Amino acid sequence: MIGKLLLTYKTYSAFNNTSKGKSYFPFYISAICYLSILYNYAVPATYYFFISWIYLTGRWNNFELPVISVSRPYFFQTTWSYIAIALILITVVIGIYFIQANLRRQLVHTRKNWSLILVYLPVAFFVPFININDRVDYWVLVAVPVAIICGAAFLYPTRKLFAVSMHWAMVALVVIMGYFDSL
Repeated sequence: MIGKLLLTYKTYSAFNNTSKGKSYFPFYISAICYLSILYNYAVPATYYFFISWIYLTGRWNNFELPVISVSRPYFFQTTWSYIAIALILITVVIGIYFIQANLRRQLVHTRKNWSLILVYLPVAFFVPFININDRVDYWVLVAVPVAIICGAAFLYPTRKLFAVSMHWAMVALVVIMGYFDSL
């Protein structure tokens, strides 16, 4: 739908603009027709084939639609785990600050990649709240952007005192949580 609107706008601007040649006009019309066919026939066809496969294999009675519910995931850990999460969140906030401060000095491609990572972080953060399972497996999606942003927090500062102290604090927490799990 968005593609059709964009192509309609481009077609309108190309047709009504006298400075541009009208050589792209047939391309825009054919692209709008192609997107209309794709949107009106191909998208419903996937659901049609899926439903007919369920019906023809005799799984119609066992088929259930996935249940989506918003809930708070169960998380009960020790105090050391909460301290580790706080250290990671502090590092992420500082990393986001340094990313934003250095964003205008980077190339366009790098800026786009950082923007994608900064968009991916909240999307991946809310995935565990949508699932009905109380497992921690869904939090793994957050690990990729958090690791990249924490890496920026360790890389960008000119004074490395924060990076070194945060690194050794995290190492100490890993040792404490690994060897002294009962605390």
